[in-house]
Amino acid sequence: MRYCGICGRQHDPDVPCFDGATQLLREAGFDGHPHMPRPGIRRIVRQADKWILKLLLILLTALAAIAVLSTILAKKSF
Repeated sequence: MRYCGICGRQHDPDVPCFDGATQLLREAGFDGHPHMPRPGIRRIVRQADKWILKLLLILLTALAAIAVLSTILAKKSF
């Protein structure tokens, strides 16, 4: 650890000045690197993204159809 002239504290050079929690975890001996998720979770997340995208597309299509039909029916009522 070196003295940082920016924040006035001692921390590792690769740790930002505002990230004191990472510095404390490193000093305590914990691994500060995030763990990669399992491949099964990645597959589930991809499937969920596809379902949400399909649901949003259906919802937007329904809203557009309602808007078009309401303007057509409003013009025919006069």
